[in-house]
Amino acid sequence: MEVHTMLTLEQIMNESIWVAKMNGYRMSGTYEEMKPYADSEDCRDFDLCAEQPEHLKDFYDKYFAHHGFITVQDFYNQHYNKPEKTNDKVLYGALRQLYACQTADEIAEGTANHRNGAGFNGVDAGIMTSFCEFLNRTGFLTVKQKAIARKKMVKYTRQLTILANA
Repeated sequence: MEVHTMLTLEQIMNESIWVAKMNGYRMSGTYEEMKPYADSEDCRDFDLCAEQPEHLKDFYDKYFAHHGFITVQDFYNQHYNKPEKTNDKVLYGALRQLYACQTADEIAEGTANHRNGAGFNGVDAGIMTSFCEFLNRTGFLTVKQKAIARKKMVKYTRQLTILANA
C-alpha cells in the first residue's frame, strides 16, 4: 500500500527544480541554489524545469496540464489547499491573534481607525471582529463564517508570520 503525504507549498517551492537561463548556457537546481545567479548580468530568466523530483511529479503533472497562466502558489492554493484539508484550530488562533492587535476603540466600533499595520484592515474590520466575538462566545464558527474568514485571512499572511516569529 502506497502512502501519500500531503505536500506543503513550502516543500514544493523549496524542492522544485528551476532552470537559470544564462547567456550562452543554462544551469539547474533548487531556487536557493539558483538565487545567487539571479543578479548576474548573464542571467536572462528563470523557469521551472520540465522534469521535477519524483515526489513532486504528481503535483507538476497536474500543474503543467492546467490550462492558462497561473503561478505555482496560486495553483496550489486553488487545487490543494481545500477547506477539508484545513485546521479550524489554526484558523481560530490566527483570527484571535489579529483581533488582539485591534485597538480598544476599533474593537468597540468594529472598524480600523488607526493606520498601524496591525489587526484587520478597514474593509474586513467589521465582519472579522464580529466573527471573532462570535467565536469567543460560542467556541466555533459556522461553515459559512469559516469559508469567508479563510478567504480573507490570506491577505494577513505577512502580519501573522511576523506575529508567529515575535
